[in-house]
Amino acid sequence: MKKCAVINDISGFGKCSLTASIPVMSAMGIEVHPVVTGVFSNQTGYENFESVDLTDMLPKITRRWQQMSPRFDGILTGFLLSAKQYEYVLKFIDTFKQEDTLLLADPVMGDNGQIYRTYTPEMVEGVKNLCTKANIITPNLTEVRILSGEKDIMLAGEKLIDSGIKSVIVTGVVEGGSIANFVFSDGDVKKYSTDFIESAAQGGSFSGTGDIFSSFVLGKILAGTSVFEAVEQATTFIGKAIKASDIKNRNDGIDFEPFLKEI
Repeated sequence: MKKCAVINDISGFGKCSLTASIPVMSAMGIEVHPVVTGVFSNQTGYENFESVDLTDMLPKITRRWQQMSPRFDGILTGFLLSAKQYEYVLKFIDTFKQEDTLLLADPVMGDNGQIYRTYTPEMVEGVKNLCTKANIITPNLTEVRILSGEKDIMLAGEKLIDSGIKSVIVTGVVEGGSIANFVFSDGDVKKYSTDFIESAAQGGSFSGTGDIFSSFVLGKILAGTSVFEAVEQATTFIGKAIKASDIKNRNDGIDFEPFLKEI
């Protein structure tokens, strides 16, 4: 059985982070080993939330797991809470990433043209350092522009590929009534799109879809699927879930659970 370490927070409401990654990857037969960066009553898009920062646990987990000598086929990183967490996660990767371990980094740091207000310059540098170690990254349009310094999607993706990242997947690009994902890999570029419900959320943005997407893609690749096929299937999966969801608040996430049996 393939093993994947997933580094992310856990939220009681919002269908995101670990509550999205664990069921998606488990449905694919991937053994998930969570590294919990923080506990949230509900994801931060809601008006109010309670949280516990678990930064101090990260080096303890690394040391304890190092004594257990695990071998991970994949490592997936998502939202991190501080510059110190990026420092600890980089040490985790240096400890456990082997030559054949696939690292997918979701460079969560901004959206809609803006860096998140909680992100300091040190955290942005942490994101950039993390991406240099990744085999695959899944930035949205805002993030790929920050990482590359380029505004054009094609120039941005190609520049990051030239920097040594094997696969760059630019996610959630709104084009009319659809959401497109651009895949740069193996000297090729492909685009996969799905429709969204315009009235359900501004700009077609829904809580947790990024976590579902990155988990789905890495899980499929670990199972032997190409990055292009993985993105195509992830796009279809999320599109079906969006269309089947009764979405009144984008913070509540999408109803992906009924479709887990199909993957």
